[in-house]
Amino acid sequence: MPTKQHCQVVLNNEGMKEMEFTLQPFFEKGARDTYISAKKLDQIGSFLVITTEKQDIDLWIPVHYVRCAGFSELQDNLGF
Repeated sequence: MPTKQHCQVVLNNEGMKEMEFTLQPFFEKGARDTYISAKKLDQIGSFLVITTEKQDIDLWIPVHYVRCAGFSELQDNLGF
């Protein structure tokens, strides 16, 4: 994982369709996309392990459900 302090993860259409209900408490609405705010992101096999920013919970998301992830020192710089 990069050494940046903030991360935002955006799911693809398939991921949103399959996981929207389950992950709803973790979503935040950005200017362009709905994303999950994270403080840590690791890939373990075919999963991304997202440590959520606010709740400090590890979410295991299949890699094929992720459209993109961005890292920044400042949360507002990502702009999703």
